[in-house]
Amino acid sequence: MARSGDSAASRHDQTAHNLEPSRPALRTRILNPGSGRWDRAGTVLETTAPRQYLVRLDGSGRTTIRNRRHLRPLTCVQGHDDGTAATPGATRPAKEGLNATDRHHATC
Repeated sequence: MARSGDSAASRHDQTAHNLEPSRPALRTRILNPGSGRWDRAGTVLETTAPRQYLVRLDGSGRTTIRNRRHLRPLTCVQGHDDGTAATPGATRPAKEGLNATDRHHATC
């Protein structure tokens, strides 16, 4: 019986990896646990425990605690009027009063 446990652990260790730690003031996408989509955005405020972060959500301004695996760095890509992509990393000013559809498509 111990042999099957060792086998499962070794298979897990072959593909497991550590995630890069987040840092305060990093803009992130946040996994919505209800839908399983990365449709929320926020800013990391502080590290509360190993792999655990206090995040202020965009829009509502609420703070929530999320594990590192539920956070992804937010990358900004702007498009030009002709449909081509602009320089990655360019940022847009935050927009207030976005509806749910606009907030989903807003990347910065």
